[in-house]
Amino acid sequence: MKNTSIKSVKQLPTWYKLKNYDVSKGFSASEWYDELMPRFCLRHYFKKYKKIPVDLPGLNWEGIKQEGLLFNLAKTGVKKFRIKSLAPSMYEFEVVKEKPMHDELTPIAVISLSNFDMYGAYWLDEETAQAEISKKMEALITEEQDKVSDILQLAAMAWATQPFLDFPVQEGVGLPNKFAYAKVDLSASDEQIKKEFTVWLEQERQRRNKAAPKKNFNQADFDGWYESSVLPYLDLMFWAELEGVKINQYTIAQAIFADAYASDVDPLGKLKTTKKKADYLMDGKVMKLLKLQIAT
Repeated sequence: MKNTSIKSVKQLPTWYKLKNYDVSKGFSASEWYDELMPRFCLRHYFKKYKKIPVDLPGLNWEGIKQEGLLFNLAKTGVKKFRIKSLAPSMYEFEVVKEKPMHDELTPIAVISLSNFDMYGAYWLDEETAQAEISKKMEALITEEQDKVSDILQLAAMAWATQPFLDFPVQEGVGLPNKFAYAKVDLSASDEQIKKEFTVWLEQERQRRNKAAPKKNFNQADFDGWYESSVLPYLDLMFWAELEGVKINQYTIAQAIFADAYASDVDPLGKLKTTKKKADYLMDGKVMKLLKLQIAT
């Protein structure tokens, strides 16, 4: 009969080694993202499909189990190969250098509004938007101004001068108020632009009811994640979910805080903190914040 309860560290899988996670001490934001994001995707995928993905890039559960950290795989010289030439009997292989899961050179939180976004979203995809714009603007663009009442003109002008909120496409896929759009006078000094942007940002957040952290994650946050053993906790909990077993609280505390029971520290108290941090980090919104932080 299958064991459904793990009550001792001796019952944990042989691949689990706490020392494999030591290298995460001092990790940067990008390194934390590269470790957390595959785990987030694995959990999300398993929750939805009840199986482990085997053909999705970056979701290397076997690598995580054996090395503890995907970062370790690169350090140990594990290489992947791809076919360079498919000529018969002339197969050539080249080493594929592992690329980070993010592009650190491309800003994604503050970007220029492209012509395609501005015009394409309305005129290419949204017939209802075309009709709305035409109707609203008719009072302003008609050549027969004498036939248009002052009330219609005022209503049209009021609509036209309102701050832009969302593209209909965004609303359609459930992403209202994801972005805010500002017009910047580049003839102003940098000091003035930055000063006014701070005011504009505060007003936009209030108007859209979009609160967000005022600061990025910092080294103190990263050190806290390491000291709380978030990564080994996530891996053991994911393994338990896969195997359909439950790990006793004392066992998981002993597994991720090896020296806790020999000190004055309360391991179960630390475990509560670990669980809170792990749940927090496995939130898609938090992963998005970390990705935005490392993208600039």
